[in-house]
Amino acid sequence: DIVEKHFLRWYLRLVRDRVLALRVVNRDEAAAMVRAWGFPEEKILVIPSFYLDFSVFRDQGTPKKYDVMYCGRLVRHKGILLFLDAVAELNRRRPGVTAAVIGEGEMREEAGRRARELGMEKQVAFLGWIKDLGALSRTYNEARVFAMTSCYEGGPRTALEAMACGVPVVSGRAGVMREVLHEGVNGYWAEWAPASFAHGMEWLLLNEENRRKAGKAARESVAKFERVKMIGEYARAYRKLLGIPG
Repeated sequence: DIVEKHFLRWYLRLVRDRVLALRVVNRDEAAAMVRAWGFPEEKILVIPSFYLDFSVFRDQGTPKKYDVMYCGRLVRHKGILLFLDAVAELNRRRPGVTAAVIGEGEMREEAGRRARELGMEKQVAFLGWIKDLGALSRTYNEARVFAMTSCYEGGPRTALEAMACGVPVVSGRAGVMREVLHEGVNGYWAEWAPASFAHGMEWLLLNEENRRKAGKAARESVAKFERVKMIGEYARAYRKLLGIPG
């Protein structure tokens, strides 16, 4: 990660006088980073790299099967071990917690071992990747709370998809979550520590009516990423960049 950032900083300095614009995927993290590296403000173009199909990702009123859910690659920076440790901490506070992990990756075996070491192997379901979007939406709908434990992100798309399904989120301050999560309204901020994530999960699970309200607010907060709206934003941004009227 350090090598990648050094290379990116070098590359941006090389091209900043040769390009019309630099496209970044979020305002509060990516744009701030390249701005701090000296890239001209007027050349920074913020265009998210994701859009949501609300006909697929929607609140289906599905009976809940899991208290908390993770979705993403099982790699170090995504925080899969942090998620499992947080679930174990939550289980100490509220015995009988159920959790689901959607995804695969290089840490799959290590994650399975951690679940066993924590005594959570019967309470954590490893579901692998769910490639069908309809099935993925139905699975999001089976969760009461979604956890975004990644330490850096462009999105993440998965958290936004869960929010579109009416699932409130406990998240660290990363990626576009800085722009869409409002504590106590549609989710809960957490530090990158198991106890902090467990506290946020517990806060949302304590009161079902409040959790439902937070889920409704979560869906409303990602409305700006609706597919047709975002495609229009892409088109307008590139027309403006190229000097094309309309």
